[in-house]
Parts: sequence; structure tokens; C-alpha cells
Amino acid sequence: MRVVKAVHGGDMHALGSRLGRDPASLLDFSANVNPLGPPDGVRAALRAIATDPAEIERYPDPRYVALRNAFATRHGVDADRIVVANGSAALVGAALRALDPKRCVVSVPAFSEYAKGLHDARVEPIEVPVDPVTFAVDDAALVRAAETSGATACLLSNPNNPTGVLTPRATIVALAAALHALGRTLIVDEAFVDYVPHASCVDDAAGAIVLRSLTKFYAMPGIRIGYAVAPGALAERVADALPSWPVGAIEQRVAIAAIADAGYDARTRSINAVERERVRDRLANLGYRISSSAANFLLVDVTCCGTTADRFADDLASRFGIAVRACDDYHGLPARTFVRVAIRSRADDDRLLVAFAALRGV
Repeated sequence: MRVVKAVHGGDMHALGSRLGRDPASLLDFSANVNPLGPPDGVRAALRAIATDPAEIERYPDPRYVALRNAFATRHGVDADRIVVANGSAALVGAALRALDPKRCVVSVPAFSEYAKGLHDARVEPIEVPVDPVTFAVDDAALVRAAETSGATACLLSNPNNPTGVLTPRATIVALAAALHALGRTLIVDEAFVDYVPHASCVDDAAGAIVLRSLTKFYAMPGIRIGYAVAPGALAERVADALPSWPVGAIEQRVAIAAIADAGYDARTRSINAVERERVRDRLANLGYRISSSAANFLLVDVTCCGTTADRFADDLASRFGIAVRACDDYHGLPARTFVRVAIRSRADDDRLLVAFAALRGV
């Protein structure tokens, strides 16, 4: 059977090996991780566990009552609607196994784990591209595709990965309702919605499965944790599609600490918004075409440099020690000339801007 592999940013070891560079010398703009680092509460929880490891000497609560209650309180929903897993990528596969569709409509471009999850679940993808200029999701086309193809599920991310474009909450809610009325289920991945929390539809999307992640926003990709919010009966089916104890005791304690720090959330959103627009404006002034992102990354069209995404990314890494995510493997982009760039600290971003200016020849 053909194997589908998901491609991610953040693999500095592979990139350094391929280019003959020390991975530690590379500045990573390919993974969209909060440059502030984890919240203070997360650091304190880890120190406490290291001091008193009793918590890791026993099995975690298999129902994750404390963690599910914390997430439920965060969103104002019943705890029986919460499903905990080791990252939102794991929940994509669990949701597909729970729904067991033969076909699934997918808004593309899309996170590479979707293709892997669909393949592994033996689900045929029905791809619907975003607008080639604005990258806006075509919600009417998604509904039409579900009707004409017989697909019983629809999958998209909001904000989108890799474009960062935000679909308005009202549009997502209406899409979920339209699909639900047709007997279809929307799966919406909100991995980056903490940057625009007003856009989340966890409490108002009819019949939908909403996926959330703590990985990127709380700067802890080494702690694998995510959760889903779904109607009670459907949530139970998604949970049953996961392995036993999908999350450890450390992850549970750290997650509770992370979401308790409202000040960290507000500070992250404020800093990211200012820095994202600064970088976007500077790159646009250099002649690059930039996505209108609501997340902590930008999609950049490097056509103005007369090259392809993979060559641009290799030049950036080999000449300047900067890694970005070449997006030439994403279906649904109009050309193989896009790279995705994370937003980091101002000093790091200035290094990126100097490198982009040099490759532009200005």
C-alpha cells in the first residue's frame, strides 16, 4: 500500500545534513512556534514534577477529568464534549475513524497531516481550492462538492495553514449548519485560532468537530497535546477512536497550567500582531506578494526573485542560515513559488528581512 508522509517544518537536522550545515547554526522560521517561550505556569509545573516525580509513577486518569473540565470551563461547554489527545494531528485521524466517511471534502491548501489522515483512513479526498488571489475559503463550493460527490465529511483549518487567512466565524457557523442540514459533518481545525479567539466556533457550529492545539501558541511542541470539542455522542466516538491513555500525566498538568495564564495569551496576541504587520509591510515593500494572515506566520510568494520555492528556501538556508518552509508540496496553491515564514522576535525577524532583501537584489 502506498505510504503518504506528512511534511512539516522544524526539522533542522534533516536540513542541516542535506546542506552540510550544523543544524544548531540554523535560525528556524519553518515552524510556527511562539517566540515568547512557554508560559511561566508551564515552567513552574515542570519544575514541580522534576522535584516530586510521584505523578509520573502512576497511570494518568484515563478519563482526564481535570483536564477536560479545564477545557470545558475555558469554552463554556459541557465536559462530555471534550476529547483529549496527543496533538490535533492525532485528532484528525480519530475524527475520520469516528465518522467513517468514504469521501471527505477538503479545502486546499491544507495542513499535510490531513492528506496522511485521509489516506490512512482510506477516505477519498475531494479537494476544493481557495481563491487563487485572496486565498479565501469558498464555503459555497465546499457545500456543492459535498452534495455532488456524496462526501459525508468536510475538513478545513481556520486560520488556514499555510496561508494564515482567517475565515469569518459567521461563515464557519453557516457552513457547519448547511452541512449538518445535509447530514454531513464539518471538521474545523483551529490550531492557530488563539491568535484570533473571537473567530472560534467551538460553542456554535452545528454538529461540527472542532480541533484545538496547545503546541504552537504556548510554545511547547515537545509536549504533545490537543483536544476536540464535539456534540456529546460524537465526542465519545472520537475518544473511542484513540488509543488508551493518549496523553500522559505531565502533559495533563502542563496543559492546565498553560491555559490558566490569561496574561500570556493577551501578551502573545499583542506582540504577534504588531510584529507580523511590520514584517508583512517590509516584505511587501521589497516586492514580495504576502498573504493577509491572522496567525503567527506569513505565506510569501517569491516569484519576484525569478525562482521556485525550494530553490529560494535552499539559498536562504545555505547563504544566510535561515530555514523557511517551502510550500511546493501543498495542493491548491496557484504556483510552486510560495514559502511560509514564521513570526519570531524582532531581532530574528530583522535577520530574515535582510536575507530576503539580499535575495531580491535590493
